[in-house]
Amino acid sequence: MSSETHTVFTGDYARDFETWSEFYDSSYEIDCLKRHSNLADKRLFEAGCGSGRLSFRLADACRHMVAVDIVPSLVDLCQQRLARRHTNLTETLRFEVQDATSLAYPDGYFDALLDGWTFSVYEDQDAAAAEYERITADGAPFYAIQVREGSDYQRILDEFIPDERLAEWSEGESLEESLISRFGQPEVHEELVTPYHFDSVDEAFQAYLFNFEEWLDIELTEAEQEQLRREIRRYERDGTVRIDEYAHFFKFRLNPST
Repeated sequence: MSSETHTVFTGDYARDFETWSEFYDSSYEIDCLKRHSNLADKRLFEAGCGSGRLSFRLADACRHMVAVDIVPSLVDLCQQRLARRHTNLTETLRFEVQDATSLAYPDGYFDALLDGWTFSVYEDQDAAAAEYERITADGAPFYAIQVREGSDYQRILDEFIPDERLAEWSEGESLEESLISRFGQPEVHEELVTPYHFDSVDEAFQAYLFNFEEWLDIELTEAEQEQLRREIRRYERDGTVRIDEYAHFFKFRLNPST
């Protein structure tokens, strides 16, 4: 975990989101992004920045970066981190509260677009895709990092999610199919394996509770909590815990010339 972030869950959503996200080793995603991009002269738009996990690690590679999220407390947290800990980026990076499906930017304003784990949560993916294309220049690269099924991290979550909800989520086209149907075939597609690193079973347990309570609206019983701890202990080695998450990395072209 980054030395600038917290390691204890407090009940404050934005701070807890920051804590949870920093257990995730974003270096794999950043390395992949930098390997397949050249952002030095680009105005980059990031949709769904969360606590700035990618924003702060990528902004110094851009000419200018705007990162938005629909949750005001997360944007407030990012602005505080920018002012207190990342003063070298204040001329390059800006955070805003905006709905990425209805943006206050003119047509063709950005040179590149990044979506890290956000497209899958939109209720109206067509509206999001239309805005992504509207605010970017013709031929702009679109970098999408999205969840990929089958990971150990997801498997543990699925153990406690009701079958009817899992069945509902599995209906229709997959996320990969959804992206390709809207943006065409990707220029680049890599499958990433990215670990969560926890210093203890209890840290991992609290991170999972954050997922269940804040995102899935599931309150685990005492018996289920003990089962969750047992599942986590399977990944404990020398007092620390590593649990792998899977992701897709895509590079598309928005508004490609014909």
